[in-house]
Amino acid sequence: MDWITTTIALDDLSNSNDGEVWCNFVGHFNPVLVSFGKRLGLSATDAEDAAQTTLKEFVKAFRAGKYQRNGGRLSSWLFGIARNVM
Repeated sequence: MDWITTTIALDDLSNSNDGEVWCNFVGHFNPVLVSFGKRLGLSATDAEDAAQTTLKEFVKAFRAGKYQRNGGRLSSWLFGIARNVM
């Protein structure tokens, strides 16, 4: 499944407690974050843990309004969080 960041997708993430919206987001980005962690030298287990922590931190920050769309791509912001976590 492809993830396309649109205004609707961002609104859904901001305003939704709908598990499906978040499951789609996590389903797309978790494997990518795990791969990123492995490329940074983490073990498979540590990469999985770091990806989960990254997504938790992302949710907190996103819902707190810290992502500014005019500041760059959502994926870039997410990977900035991942770098800090990993």
